[in-house]
Amino acid sequence: MGITILFRDEFKIISKLRGGRGKHSQPMNKDVESLIRRMHSGKPEGKRLSAAVCIEAIKKKYGDKFAGVDWEKALVEGQTLLDQLDDPSQKRNDKFISSSSSSDEGDESEEEDNSSSSGDEGSDPTMEGDEEGEDDDDAPSSKRLKKDTTPRRDPNTKEIVFPDVKAFRPNLTPEEVLRGGAFGGGYFRDIHSSVTGKSYTSPWKELPAAWLTGLNIPQMVARRTYAPSINKFRVNCGYKEGSDDAFGLEAWEKSGWIMAQDPYGWFQWYCRFYEGRRSPDDKRQIQRWCACAGPTGRWRNNLIGKVLQKANNTVPYADPKISPVVRQTLWHWGYQLTERDVASSLEARAKRTKA
Repeated sequence: MGITILFRDEFKIISKLRGGRGKHSQPMNKDVESLIRRMHSGKPEGKRLSAAVCIEAIKKKYGDKFAGVDWEKALVEGQTLLDQLDDPSQKRNDKFISSSSSSDEGDESEEEDNSSSSGDEGSDPTMEGDEEGEDDDDAPSSKRLKKDTTPRRDPNTKEIVFPDVKAFRPNLTPEEVLRGGAFGGGYFRDIHSSVTGKSYTSPWKELPAAWLTGLNIPQMVARRTYAPSINKFRVNCGYKEGSDDAFGLEAWEKSGWIMAQDPYGWFQWYCRFYEGRRSPDDKRQIQRWCACAGPTGRWRNNLIGKVLQKANNTVPYADPKISPVVRQTLWHWGYQLTERDVASSLEARAKRTKA
């Protein structure tokens, strides 16, 4: 079905949602969301629609009416929406978005839970070792392995290597994520969880003291209001329910991405996993990371593709102006793009072209 047919009633949608405002006023993201939903409902059965195609069509036909939209963010959130529409079980199984996002918790996002539909992306995040102990939703150390779980940094790739996991290879430690600037400065703020029905106060106190040394906790760790200026790439990212859901927790909870053992989401899980806890939720969380930031992850490769389009830059892989929203989403998931990863992707693309 063509774009023209898909947009058949778009003027009615925009007019209704915007309450007849002038075309130069700043639109709500809900306007774009409604158009993406309509495009999805009009596509041929069995066909998948990408956010990039939707966004390009909207920009081309109605760019002047959506002058105030953050298209980078709309791309991330649009892909999350399409993934959920294509696979409704995502809300139940917690397939990553973001905050972007991506993006988790994109991660979103959670960031940021912004990810692909399956979550495994060809990876095999098998947990190795004998588990012991009973799971306790409120215990930071609900399960631990007998064997060594101490993370180490690979001197060549700079990835974080966990002895008991094959596929989980972030390249940022939880401490580096926090120190670099993440989650608008308020990931570990006080919250009331609709998942557990409990309130949580000063959760940052369970973190190792070394991670917090020198940090302004009220500004960078437990802020009550979201501050994009705190983030490493100075942007707002992550999947959110609305203006009252600045940090995205409500959206993450409603999407089924939050488990009771980690009521704050993926990054809380990562902090505890890094410190040695092992739990029944590990496989799911590692799959989410693979789908977002792993070697075949959606948002890592989305960023690599944009970097390769700017290959005339001196150091394009590190240029913060290239997709800052996606970069921030990946940062929340413990990953930052490296020159090595860009080169590996370029080499793989060259081999596929020859084949």
